[in-house]
Amino acid sequence: GSVPLPQFQVAAAGTGLSYRWQLRAGNGAWSDIAGATGASVVVTPPPADGAVRAIVTNAAGDSATSDPAALARLHWRAISGLPTGDTMRDVAWLDANTLVAVGDKGIILRSADAGLTWQMVRETDAAHATQLGGVAFGSSSVGVAVGDNGLFLRTVDGGLHWLTAATSLPSQALQRVAFADTRTAVAAGANGTVLRSTDAGITWNAVNLGTTDLFENLVFRQGVGLLASYEGNIYRTINGGAQWSPANVPSQIALG
Repeated sequence: GSVPLPQFQVAAAGTGLSYRWQLRAGNGAWSDIAGATGASVVVTPPPADGAVRAIVTNAAGDSATSDPAALARLHWRAISGLPTGDTMRDVAWLDANTLVAVGDKGIILRSADAGLTWQMVRETDAAHATQLGGVAFGSSSVGVAVGDNGLFLRTVDGGLHWLTAATSLPSQALQRVAFADTRTAVAAGANGTVLRSTDAGITWNAVNLGTTDLFENLVFRQGVGLLASYEGNIYRTINGGAQWSPANVPSQIALG
């Protein structure tokens, strides 16, 4: 989604007040913002960090200039294409410093410094490469990753090592997984597939929602879970994913 534009406001007392807002990019010169003549202004950010200020003039012609308000752009920095250049599909926090990311070819990366550097903790050869679509942790040690062909991987040491979790369920492409609490997890994916575990990902059982939707997103917060599908449907649970009910959605658009 789009990021809201910054808004600034100035408070002044007096009669016959008029306002003039100015913008500065970097350390350059101040320039008037066209049409900005009220007590507040919404600013389109400059191409570099800058500042905004207001000049207020009263009926007698006396003027006062506000202190500049910093205007900083959001900066994203590419860490590195290494150790993989493959598409990464999902990332999850374990604690304040530790993250795990999963992606194509069954790759799993782990960071212990809040995402500054990453290490490869799982990779496969081309013959056994299966895309991983989602990863989640129920605690700082126990986590689950899911992928194509009904693949389940499980870790009990904070993402350092992963083992395949055996399941006799039909092999569907799994897109997302989330924990409702430390022991209850839900995975979802293609053809309306919803699977639930009550032992932190050791065993899984199918939950029938009566749909063939492609589920692309899944979240839990404070006991409430939501499933969003490519077909534009949202399902809701309040009991850890045991039962789901369709939510009222204004129009059917792809949700992912």
